[in-house]
Amino acid sequence: MLSVAGSCCAASISVDSTKTSTGIAYSLTLDAGAPEQFNNIFIEVTAIGSTELRNPAQFTFDSGVGGEDRTYINSTLVTPPFQGGLGWSPVGAESTGSILTARMGPLGAFIDTSASLFLANVSLPDCGGIEYLITLNNTGDEVFRAEGVSPLTPHDCIPEPSTMALAGLSMIGLVLRRRNG
Repeated sequence: MLSVAGSCCAASISVDSTKTSTGIAYSLTLDAGAPEQFNNIFIEVTAIGSTELRNPAQFTFDSGVGGEDRTYINSTLVTPPFQGGLGWSPVGAESTGSILTARMGPLGAFIDTSASLFLANVSLPDCGGIEYLITLNNTGDEVFRAEGVSPLTPHDCIPEPSTMALAGLSMIGLVLRRRNG
């Protein structure tokens, strides 16, 4: 887990990584207890070390708990309260092949940080990492900014010794075939 404190206040963001069957998933969470008042969150996540985010949600928002093999913004944030959500208004959200962005917040109210808020899940192939920017704003004024780069998983990026041995034997076979043929 990577926890990042922002530039001006006591709020913090946690970035957890989970190994999935096809890669790695990063879950972004706004930690509980931010003393500042804010009414808007902006999230931007960019894939690095790979070209595509895995399985982006068709409408950017989806439900889940994080650590899954798909990319989405937590739909509980924008689901109406009578359906069990927080009822925030999305001002803009986009999910492309390599970037996930969203701006959202409650209308006429402040965001409650008495409990941690799961914000987004980003899934990448092995050897992928993310670069992220999360800002908390109060009526246009930025009160918190967290930027970071997830640590890549180098142990997943190095081929297994048997793969390297097979590649080496293949090269030797090609050289011998060329000499004999």
